[in-house]
Amino acid sequence: MNLLHLKYFKTVAELEHITKAADKLFISQPSLSKSLHQFEEEVGVPLFDREGKGIRLNQNGKILLEHITKALDEIDYGLAEIKDKNHQYREVSLSVTAATQFLPEIILGFQSAYPDTEMYINQDKPNTKEPKSDLYLYSSNMPVEGENITPLLAEECYIGMSVNNPLTSYDVISPAMLRDEHFLTMQNHLPLYKLTYELCENAGFTPISHLQFDNRETIFALISTGMGVALIPSKTWAPYINDENICLKPLSVSCERYIILQANSKHYFSESMRQMSNYLINFFKNL
Repeated sequence: MNLLHLKYFKTVAELEHITKAADKLFISQPSLSKSLHQFEEEVGVPLFDREGKGIRLNQNGKILLEHITKALDEIDYGLAEIKDKNHQYREVSLSVTAATQFLPEIILGFQSAYPDTEMYINQDKPNTKEPKSDLYLYSSNMPVEGENITPLLAEECYIGMSVNNPLTSYDVISPAMLRDEHFLTMQNHLPLYKLTYELCENAGFTPISHLQFDNRETIFALISTGMGVALIPSKTWAPYINDENICLKPLSVSCERYIILQANSKHYFSESMRQMSNYLINFFKNL
């Protein structure tokens, strides 16, 4: 039983498809099938149920997959630690799906502080089956806790509206007062959208929301023209409004958004990850 056989089995077990697994592993399908049969003979029991041309992981395979996954993760973890201790591991990958407006500043600041560390930016998610990034920077509409999680920022949200909106005559806005307003929101898979809906539904109504966007600048522009109102996070959005036609009002209830940093528990926590984590903690502390 060799390391290659373990990796081949794990890939086939996860995909339950020989052709797809062979493509992912960059080997031929016959070679993969032969390797798989050899592995099953070595284990001594079938690990898959064959159904025509299909293949499905059986109970034996499920047990073995769990242990092999842990073993391969530990091997990768150990190799990464060795590289780190020998100063051969100077890279960090960061997934950014929140506070993206700060990304240029974060990249330049980190590279200035740690010029020998390679930095990779992407947008995968921490809750996927195989998270690829070392660190994840994302937002949440509720507090998030966990061993590998660091809350970076909790920010109260204001309600943003045009200066011509009659509601500007009030010092504080209750959610019920927004029942007839059109809400401008981020896209519906994002926490700020969910936060908007929670705020309104807790007040007993569903918000009127037909316009969704993927950036705050568009929302600012439409608020300015009187197209609607929007939740405006107080620290990551509000300071960047440079439009005298937009008025911000506090809400009568608490409405907070959270910025979270999460480390990939499957990755060795390298010196580069520690440096990036500390840099981000200090960056958001100083906002």
